[in-house]
Amino acid sequence: MAKGVRIAISGLQKVLKAVQKLDDRTNRAMEAGIYGLGQEIMTDSKQRVPVDLGALKGSGYVTLPVRDGRNSKVEIGYGGPAKDYAVAQHERTEYRHETGEAKYLENAINAASGGAARRMQEISRQAFDANVGVFGGSHPKTPGGGQRGGGKSG
Repeated sequence: MAKGVRIAISGLQKVLKAVQKLDDRTNRAMEAGIYGLGQEIMTDSKQRVPVDLGALKGSGYVTLPVRDGRNSKVEIGYGGPAKDYAVAQHERTEYRHETGEAKYLENAINAASGGAARRMQEISRQAFDANVGVFGGSHPKTPGGGQRGGGKSG
């Protein structure tokens, strides 16, 4: 009768923990990518926004990433308390502005859409590569100076 072979694997928990950290690091890098792309769109949009006194331009924001399961999202917008004013300036194409244009946010999004996936990938790669060590250290600030978490930036 043949003898069976027994293999003992030690350190499996360490391997699983390392894989989980890598997955977390990848998720954080993707969040940095989507946030960085949002910041770039906002920067372009602020070049297009109508300016009278500057309040509308100053109300632009990009939220920090919010994770829902495996998906993350940011919100880009204008207005805050002056939301109705922001919507009117954006949607009323018959308004004539000395500086800026209607559809300022929509036009910025459309301008970025062709290369958005590539640009988000570039920003994500930079964030991933900037981490301190493969399985340790803290994640860098997201591009644009914001940090992961709640609240608004911009």
